[in-house]
Amino acid sequence: MTRNEKRQYLSRYRFIDVEIKRLMEERDEWFARATRVTASYGGEARHKSSEGDRLGDIVAKLCELDKMIDERVDALVDLRLELEAHIEKLEDPLLRNLLALRYINGLTFEDIGERLFYSVRQVSNLHEKALDMFSLCEEKEIRVLTVKAV
Repeated sequence: MTRNEKRQYLSRYRFIDVEIKRLMEERDEWFARATRVTASYGGEARHKSSEGDRLGDIVAKLCELDKMIDERVDALVDLRLELEAHIEKLEDPLLRNLLALRYINGLTFEDIGERLFYSVRQVSNLHEKALDMFSLCEEKEIRVLTVKAV
């Protein structure tokens, strides 16, 4: 597994999190549409059935969005547990912390540097080392499984 593949693997959490936030914003917009009250000052009578249909369509959209959000949240929780399990296999607590801050908390190298009292360059170097060690954890796991199978 290359470093780039590892980055993509670890970045999945942030992508799902961003997608959930986008869906929640969309749901909020639809909710605002459903609760918006507009006054009719014209002399023409409005048809209640068309307003009811509109409201029903919006409620259906809200239900659909809620279902999508629930599915994404379930996937996010499962992925977080999976990533945490892989990150915990690293022996070095600094590298574990760095990967968790980067890929689970979504912090930038600058923010991580401030938290860990390192420069951005040091954080970047430690990140590369953590990705390399992440690979070693995988290989050790594969070797252990192979030995047990024999």
